[in-house]
Amino acid sequence: MDKHFTFTNLMQNRISNIKVPMDHIMRNDLQAALNCLSMKNDETLIMDILNATFAKNKRIEMLNFERTTQLMPFIKRLIESKYETYNRAGLKSALNVLRAFSPQII
Repeated sequence: MDKHFTFTNLMQNRISNIKVPMDHIMRNDLQAALNCLSMKNDETLIMDILNATFAKNKRIEMLNFERTTQLMPFIKRLIESKYETYNRAGLKSALNVLRAFSPQII
């Protein structure tokens, strides 16, 4: 029972941490969402946000070149992580972002 309580608290923490950046994203304010991610400095939160958005090829329309350069350090951080789930979220996000801008890059 103690493990269930710990797990429940952990999930409640993750839910409360993701609310503010996701609210910014839903209002198309990526800059404020990225600022929240910087202040929290939590790879799990970064992974949750990227999995909900760019890793699933959602909200790509929010990006332009300037925002992409602000987003890439977060993606790079996940790619360089020692955890496979973080790597996967970072790689999927990078692929979708680069795919969206490939005509301009080429």
